[in-house]
Amino acid sequence: MQEAEEETRVEFVARWFNELKKLRATLNATNSSPSPTQLDELSRSMQQLKQELSQNADRIPVFELGRCEREIKAVQEAVSRSKGGLSTTKSKFSFRKTEPKSAPPKLPQPISDQPPAAPPGDDSHRRKPHNIPSTSLTMSGKSECYLCSQDLPSTSASQALLLADLENSFVDLSNSQPTSFSALYLYGMRKSCIIVPPISGSIMVHDCHDCVIFLGSHQFRMHDSTNTRIMLHVTSKPVIERCKGLVFGPYPFAELNASLGPRRIPRSMQCDKSLYDQVQDFDSPFASAETPSENFSLIDAETGMNILHNDTRWSSVVSRKETWKLLLQSLVAR
Repeated sequence: MQEAEEETRVEFVARWFNELKKLRATLNATNSSPSPTQLDELSRSMQQLKQELSQNADRIPVFELGRCEREIKAVQEAVSRSKGGLSTTKSKFSFRKTEPKSAPPKLPQPISDQPPAAPPGDDSHRRKPHNIPSTSLTMSGKSECYLCSQDLPSTSASQALLLADLENSFVDLSNSQPTSFSALYLYGMRKSCIIVPPISGSIMVHDCHDCVIFLGSHQFRMHDSTNTRIMLHVTSKPVIERCKGLVFGPYPFAELNASLGPRRIPRSMQCDKSLYDQVQDFDSPFASAETPSENFSLIDAETGMNILHNDTRWSSVVSRKETWKLLLQSLVAR
């Protein structure tokens, strides 16, 4: 067996899962009549895998490490159940009805053997995120509309903003103060453009498709979304999961509005570099510059600015907000 010290982290995880798969197959094969010797050997092999995982934990991404720990825990529990079955003695005679013998424990299929998660489709709206707060600052259930700061209820710095179930709409909150919202949640967006000044809190995007969004925050997470461009200012690494066809670029302060300059960034973010280009894809944990994730791509600052400057409809919407539909059609066109 190749020593772990000579392996890259990718090679180690691949070999480790292969060994665990063999261990699982052996256990399944002996479930009908496991002997103490067989179970002792399985326990020793499992202990060795646990030790290797512990020794390499510092170089494995936390989400991949958690996956490994869940897999080996499932095997360990199955071994324990098999050992318990061996020590079970026959019950004393009674007139009670004899219950049928339970089937041998069956191991769950490993995550590593399952096909990759399908890209979010028409049913993705059913997977509602669990951490959306109840807030009076809500814009939802709109279609073919233009929404701006004046459409919001009175704001409070302690409140989160929820934009939900908007389709073919343009939401321009660029005139809002950056500290107006404690957090921002986007849910169920379709073919819409969203402009929000940077906030000092966090942003969660869920189930958004064919959109263009301009956002800034301390933390950014995106789930179950496709074909969306994100122009982002963020001071921690963005995280995506179960997403396809995303494009990340820098937040174009000057191009959005003359009043949107560096001074509009929350004070806590002013000295921090934007990490929009350091996206962490939970579905591609070992992505690197040499082997990037296939679920997103990047636009650098110069390219992003050129795209905006060369689009006459963009400059038109900046000066004349009533032309928002033309901009929307150009931004979400594929």
